[in-house]
Amino acid sequence: MKRFLLSSLTAVALVSGASAADLSVPDMEPIMPIVEPVVWDWTGIYGGVHAGWGWMDRDATNFGDPFEYELDGPIVGGQVGGNFQFGNFVLGIEGDVSLPSMEDDVDVSVLGGLIEVNVDAETQWIASLRGRAGFAFNRFMVYGTGGLAAAEVDTDVDLSFLFGILDSSDSGSETYVGWTAGGGVEGMVTEHITLGLEYLYSDYGDADYDYEFFGGLLDVTEETDLTSQIVRGKLNVKF
Repeated sequence: MKRFLLSSLTAVALVSGASAADLSVPDMEPIMPIVEPVVWDWTGIYGGVHAGWGWMDRDATNFGDPFEYELDGPIVGGQVGGNFQFGNFVLGIEGDVSLPSMEDDVDVSVLGGLIEVNVDAETQWIASLRGRAGFAFNRFMVYGTGGLAAAEVDTDVDLSFLFGILDSSDSGSETYVGWTAGGGVEGMVTEHITLGLEYLYSDYGDADYDYEFFGGLLDVTEETDLTSQIVRGKLNVKF
């Protein structure tokens, strides 16, 4: 009887062990979370700041003699605009205002040295309203731009007559309006912040300055035309 019970218990133990082995958890591949790719969308309204360098040429004719101003210096300013993206193409519009520190001082001798003229010219502001057309490579975009441009240049003129015997001075301020064109590259740092680099060439057209010296006894008209080149970096926040 004892031998029968021992044999039965042994059989039960063997069957239980085999069943436990059958119930073991099979090896499984780890489940990886699905990460959605970031979609870089250029559509939206934006605003930001810019800073760079400008070169401005102001060609003038005074007392019948031509001379040239070369105004250059740093610029800072701000811009606002909007983009609409369809596929890889981006269309937009942008307006900007820059406050330059661009100045030149020119000395001119006319009428065989009978009249000495010193003109200090300084750019007060530059502005543009432009369309933009670009091609987006995911988070990067290259674009061309063009539209209207305007600038204001102030002048201070000192005139010396008869080799310094008589002196007189006057000032003037004129706003030029013309066109601008250029291009740039822009990239998204985040979904709402972009950085860019832009080049603009502008032709502001012509403007005439009228000066009066010696209490109106001598009237002088200075005929001018104005162009500029600007390279600037831009930081925008997209809403």
